[in-house]
Amino acid sequence: MANVLTINRIDFTGSSIRVRGSVVLSGNYAQYASGAGGEVLNFAAPVFQGGPVGNFANMLPAFKGPTSFDMWGYSGNAYGTGIALGLPTTPLQVPVKIYAAGSSSELAAGAYAAGFTGDNIQFEAVFDSQS
Repeated sequence: MANVLTINRIDFTGSSIRVRGSVVLSGNYAQYASGAGGEVLNFAAPVFQGGPVGNFANMLPAFKGPTSFDMWGYSGNAYGTGIALGLPTTPLQVPVKIYAAGSSSELAAGAYAAGFTGDNIQFEAVFDSQS
């Protein structure tokens, strides 16, 4: 389980903070089970396109996790969103369940194949800007 979460854009709209970016997978996948495992995206330590802009977690009131989250790729693989799976005890760490293209079964534990590490994976997360 390893990934690089890159934030490409942050929009402050009303009471929401809308964050868009990309994810690059590497290493091994651990299957999701009972609130643990899956690919965990860490919004407490993202990379910012174009350089650092400070601590992203400090932009959020009380370090709350996203109220909605969506992740997609272009290789046909599917990514189950963390909100549907239930957020972990650390709200800025969002679990994602991964499915191989054309399958309704979760990806087996083990090293990621090239179809995942080479996928153009994008995400959008919405955070509440109110405390």
